[in-house]
Amino acid sequence: MKQTPTPKTISIVSRPGGGKEYVGDQILRLNSRAIRIVASDLINREKHQGTSLGMLMKQFADAGRLVPDEHIIPLFLNEFTHMGKEGYEFIILDGFPRTMSQLNAIINHGVPFIQIHMVIDASDAMQRMLRRRRPGEDEVKCRYRQDVFEENTLPMILECEKQFPRKSFQIDALTEGHLRAREILRIADSYFVQV
Repeated sequence: MKQTPTPKTISIVSRPGGGKEYVGDQILRLNSRAIRIVASDLINREKHQGTSLGMLMKQFADAGRLVPDEHIIPLFLNEFTHMGKEGYEFIILDGFPRTMSQLNAIINHGVPFIQIHMVIDASDAMQRMLRRRRPGEDEVKCRYRQDVFEENTLPMILECEKQFPRKSFQIDALTEGHLRAREILRIADSYFVQV
């Protein structure tokens, strides 16, 4: 029986407003053997299915808070394992990991990954968020999301860069989206050829 190779995983991290979703879309357009796992999509799927986990996640999401690790990690790893069996070359992680516990979970799960940090200044990210507000998102909620990033995700990004400097890359989030997508795929192809 032919074994499906483990997909190469690209974790795209950035401040809210950094353009992760748009760049993820561009990557999918450029590489038909890529798929994206988006934290908010997994949460919304659970909410729409009306599961008890979905109702719990809805409470956190509606308050603009991160879903606790003990709920999001198993959901993400289950989705990753499922998608890994589908034969994709790349899995793009959008919104995961956001905490040290989540980073440790993908490491312990044996996920071959690189981290792409799309760097953007807090004020530029806020301007983007305010221009493209999501339904129900006001300036207070946008600022809160930036604060959550500063408290939880930024320390995880910096720790990953410190622990895994050869797996951690930075690109400018203000570069055109299609150019960022091409650069991310170039970095991934170059990195995964070496390992």
